[in-house]
Amino acid sequence: MLLLLLPLLRLIQLEFVLGPLDLIVFDKFQVLVLLLNLLQPLVVLVEILVVIIVLVILLFAFDFLNQILQP
Repeated sequence: MLLLLLPLLRLIQLEFVLGPLDLIVFDKFQVLVLLLNLLQPLVVLVEILVVIIVLVILLFAFDFLNQILQP
């Protein structure tokens, strides 16, 4: 949960450093980088979830093959 709050804290820190955030001041690349920084913890959580799902599928596949190949 703390990982999800870190980008928000970064945005608040950025707002204190730069003043109120006007997206007109930022060009499109900076807005894209800011959005990617905000979504980074979510991307990490999705990657972890995908790895867990793949491992579970492999576990069931090997278990199924083991049952078939036993005499």
